[in-house]
Amino acid sequence: MNWKAFYRREIEQQETRRKLEDWLRAPGRASDRLAALGRGILSFPHTALAYAGPLQAQVVRAIYESGVERILALGVVHGSFVAPICRARDEHVESGLRHRAFLEVRGGLGVAESSLSTPLGEVPAWGAAECAELFRIDRNRLLKDEFSLDTFAAVCRAAADLHGCRPIPVFPLYVGLTRDPISGRFEAAAEMAAWLREVVPPSTAVVTTGDLVHYGTAYGLPREEAGVAAAAPVEELEARFREDVECTLHTALTDRDMAEAYERSARLLQSDQREILPLIAERLGHGAGFDLFSFALSDYSEILSSPQPCLVASALVGYWDGAGETNGIEAPPQGAYPA
Repeated sequence: MNWKAFYRREIEQQETRRKLEDWLRAPGRASDRLAALGRGILSFPHTALAYAGPLQAQVVRAIYESGVERILALGVVHGSFVAPICRARDEHVESGLRHRAFLEVRGGLGVAESSLSTPLGEVPAWGAAECAELFRIDRNRLLKDEFSLDTFAAVCRAAADLHGCRPIPVFPLYVGLTRDPISGRFEAAAEMAAWLREVVPPSTAVVTTGDLVHYGTAYGLPREEAGVAAAAPVEELEARFREDVECTLHTALTDRDMAEAYERSARLLQSDQREILPLIAERLGHGAGFDLFSFALSDYSEILSSPQPCLVASALVGYWDGAGETNGIEAPPQGAYPA
């Protein structure tokens, strides 16, 4: 599946702009202001537009109503598309080759472009000049197929058009490997977190993305288990995985057990935020917490032409530091999203 093309086609559809405007205008979808933008981190999904669009719109609306000057967006690097990540994680590869591959994708990967292209128009980009010494520019086009921030950029453009203003500049910083796959240490996460503390001012909104669960026939679920799971109500699976997600986030943020949280993210949840979560925990420090504002398992069986169950989590999470500050996002009312 060419996901980058898939998500671009969604944004290009005739009805998309109307839907985005409806979601961005929806009453009660965002707080009057964002509190402590330099401390809280909002996480939105990058699932299909019908699932992720309303949640991303809530985040973007809150940002555009807050008066912030810039956005730092921490993107997922989907490892299956990036050869060095696959090589670094492969335990059958010789350790020296794994280490060299790890160094290629360690920490943050930035883009050199001065703007982000979306089907709705351009969004200015920042970060390449200001922070070039602190992360690696993607000269080898490792991110050419990456899509995790594409819809978000389009929603930002739609919000700017709706408000009749210039789009707020976005720094798309994609998070590669923060855990050394050989030693298991998280120095890269600590280094990126230190940078965030030093150079990102309160006038910059920090957001991230992640689909916190992948489960079912397209994600390695054994046939016998798939048959049992397909007969279970989706509400049961949602309750189970919501509890698993909450436990994983608590393990990282409260217990500070990064190794266990990473293992749970990778094996139990198949979360694509496994490399970002250690960075979030290091950035927010001891006493950090979270609010799982919205959580649902989105049906991908038709999209992937795969038997049920084939599910991906669409979740809106607010991460906050030891002072208890979130970004002011309110929990969305159940069933309140426009069709």
